[in-house]
Amino acid sequence: MSEQVLRWKDLVIKYALPLVFPPSLVLAIMEAESGGNEKAVSRAGARGLLQVMTFHFKDGEDTLDPDTNIRVGVSFLYNCLTNLNYDFVLAVAAYNAGVGAVQKYNGIPPFAETQSYVQIVGRNVLNYLSVDQEIMFLPPSYRANAPETFTFKEAFSNSQGIINLLSTRIQKFKNLNEDVH
Repeated sequence: MSEQVLRWKDLVIKYALPLVFPPSLVLAIMEAESGGNEKAVSRAGARGLLQVMTFHFKDGEDTLDPDTNIRVGVSFLYNCLTNLNYDFVLAVAAYNAGVGAVQKYNGIPPFAETQSYVQIVGRNVLNYLSVDQEIMFLPPSYRANAPETFTFKEAFSNSQGIINLLSTRIQKFKNLNEDVH
């Protein structure tokens, strides 16, 4: 767990929770993308904490502003998730390679960088699960299942399994949210 990443926890929560999105996944992506460095700029032009490409921002938005970068990055990640039928593994792959590439290959693209990225993010998620627990991410009706939900180390031997479990969790939240409205 990176202290550099954790210092952005409150902003991640601010934008992740309204979308019923696990902050642990956003923090895991942030660690993989920038290590929590808000001034990071990649050779490809991705910028800020979540290494968002500039075309995702509105004209005049400060791409390196942490609040703006997290808002736009979470929105893009959520867009990946909704376009890929709420499959977290594919959404993480799309965050790296693009939704079009994931759709073209009907799964994780065969790019070494993307394959590695999905594994790295999956491992990073383990480091930030305490954030989900800290904010009581599970609604009361699901807290009874918390031991099963949060026993990642025992339940999964690989990072893709962890991301799949997060995908199952978000689908439960999506269903709960639809029931409430």
